[in-house]
Amino acid sequence: MTGEASSFELYRRRLSKDPLEIRLLRISHSSYTTRDDPIHCSLDTFVFSEAPEYRCVSYCWGKQELNPISIAIDGRVGTLNVTKNLFRCLQQLRDGAQADSYVWADAVCINQNDDLEKLAQIKYMGGIYSGAQEVIAWLGLESDRRGDGSDEAFDAEGNDEG
Repeated sequence: MTGEASSFELYRRRLSKDPLEIRLLRISHSSYTTRDDPIHCSLDTFVFSEAPEYRCVSYCWGKQELNPISIAIDGRVGTLNVTKNLFRCLQQLRDGAQADSYVWADAVCINQNDDLEKLAQIKYMGGIYSGAQEVIAWLGLESDRRGDGSDEAFDAEGNDEG
């Protein structure tokens, strides 16, 4: 499929419960110089017991101000909107040593438009976090004193491009 796919089309099938499957996000490394350049990712599905090493991201969803990320799933490319706080976290991972490794972030790795998948995956979140090589606690940008991804201090300084 070519062109843009909606988030509904990106998640073509529901994750299996038996055997348990998870999706893992791989953020493409960036040589970009500005923080608001696009984030490009792929999302791969694995049987949980056979999944490669991955890191979990724990973060506050924050305000529902959404930012797009470009994502490829099973050859379909589309745009998925994530909260600004998760977007900032993915930017940091993209620009740092975590790029090109697998990450699990609930807002992306679980189809948020599929209530049955969400309920099933929530049951296994403890195991998903326990199975991670590392858990990253994203507290926000240093300029984000509220911890909700609002970037109000950063925006007030006139540094926000978006």
